[in-house]
Amino acid sequence: MKAVLIYVEGNAESESCRDTAEASLKKWGWDYEPISGVTPHTLDEDEFPFPDVEGGRLQSFGVDEPKKYPIKKSCLFNNLRLATKVYDAGESMIFLEHDIEVIDRCEIPFFKDLLFLSMDYAFKAPSVLAGKNFAGWQQHHQKSLAQTYEFPRDVYPLKYYKDSVWNNSMMVPGTSAYALSPYGAEKLLNAVEKHGLEQSDYIYNSKVMHLEALNPSIVKLQKHNPNLSHRGV
Repeated sequence: MKAVLIYVEGNAESESCRDTAEASLKKWGWDYEPISGVTPHTLDEDEFPFPDVEGGRLQSFGVDEPKKYPIKKSCLFNNLRLATKVYDAGESMIFLEHDIEVIDRCEIPFFKDLLFLSMDYAFKAPSVLAGKNFAGWQQHHQKSLAQTYEFPRDVYPLKYYKDSVWNNSMMVPGTSAYALSPYGAEKLLNAVEKHGLEQSDYIYNSKVMHLEALNPSIVKLQKHNPNLSHRGV
């Protein structure tokens, strides 16, 4: 399965992370393409000309933190570009952020819509979600989990809390590493067209599509995260 590795061209920290990611991708024989992602400087609002979802996280950035708004929108557009590519090609593909490290071969089993590839590390340091308690659940139940498993609604800590159409759905723990099927891509693009734009890790939610994770994970996070989605470039 082909993967795309998103990085910020001209940003030293991002390019350093990309180099580390590429070394691991080559080590494990992945089929991948490094792609310079959308940034606030290259953002074209007409590429996905939809309003923000009413009551959503992205909309609140536009009101409360306008400097971060184009950063969050750029991140979303990178994910929507992949969805468009997957839908047009009619084949599943993998989205990777620059600060990942591959730790195994790219052997992806069947999944419905979205398969998260780094769940074992999503709630552990250096992740910004390390304070959540989901990691304990993983450690206790991991041996009994199937190769792919649905996000566990009863214990999963990340719920969509904004007052929009997706309230109380489960969200992905970031967009560091996931595989997206044509069915998932179609659902995502339809959701954007019907309801509007939303922060990328908020719009990948269980009311939009079926969320699964790979066990064990084949991707982890690098020790250093430049956190450009919060700082900008």
